[in-house]
Amino acid sequence: MLRIGGRPTDIVVPVGGKYSTFCKNLESAGVTRCEYLEEAGKSPRFLSSFALLQEKLGSVSLEGLLLPGSYRVRLKFLDSSCETCDPEPVLRHNAEAFLRAVLPVTLKRLRPLEERHGLSVYQQIILASIVEKEAVANQDYDRVAAVFLRRLRRNMPLGSCPAVEYALGFHRPFLLFRDIRIRSPYNLYVKKGLPPGPIAFFSDQALQGVLYPADSDDLFFVYDWTLQKLLFASHYSLHEKNAEQARKNYIQKFGRKNLYRADYDRFYK
Repeated sequence: MLRIGGRPTDIVVPVGGKYSTFCKNLESAGVTRCEYLEEAGKSPRFLSSFALLQEKLGSVSLEGLLLPGSYRVRLKFLDSSCETCDPEPVLRHNAEAFLRAVLPVTLKRLRPLEERHGLSVYQQIILASIVEKEAVANQDYDRVAAVFLRRLRRNMPLGSCPAVEYALGFHRPFLLFRDIRIRSPYNLYVKKGLPPGPIAFFSDQALQGVLYPADSDDLFFVYDWTLQKLLFASHYSLHEKNAEQARKNYIQKFGRKNLYRADYDRFYK
């Protein structure tokens, strides 16, 4: 039988997570389905909210737009002993209940944003999602943003590994040449400019980094997985040395075999 009352449940939108993984986790937990989340956003109940996002962003996608955090949502669940109960109304209800909890927070976060650095609001959001994934140790958001903004001004490819991983569907500590040859608008080693959409849920720190980038002349960086820090450089010759040392450090600590391992359960974290 259907439990009519439901119960309060905390749903966590993870920092740096992908929407596809997030909604699949909701499906696995029996909360709702990805398709119902998308449908709920197009229902009359939420059209006005999404219209505000559409006006502000020029595009609406749940990827990257949900503010990370824990949301208390009153969900309904189906009794496991009821074999003939239709789960669809329950799953649709839960999708709407979740959006009722999260959309006001999203709107409050985005409403003050305006064009900045020659980027539209949506472009700033896209860049913030990339900065979130690149600032692996949750630090140097403003320096990472400064590098990408400088590259955009110079019409250089952003060279973002997490953006490529978003297209690949797996993580590798150091991407191989064959990885960065993938044909995708998210391959920012080949494509100049920003990808078509965000790649992850981003923190306020990442967004603030985009809004207020560091005053630096950095143009390159690489993450050293053993030091757990980003190594920045203003010249390519120094960047080459940093990257080579980061690879050597990784091999020494984790072994050469792990250098080439594709991890399908991880997204550059």
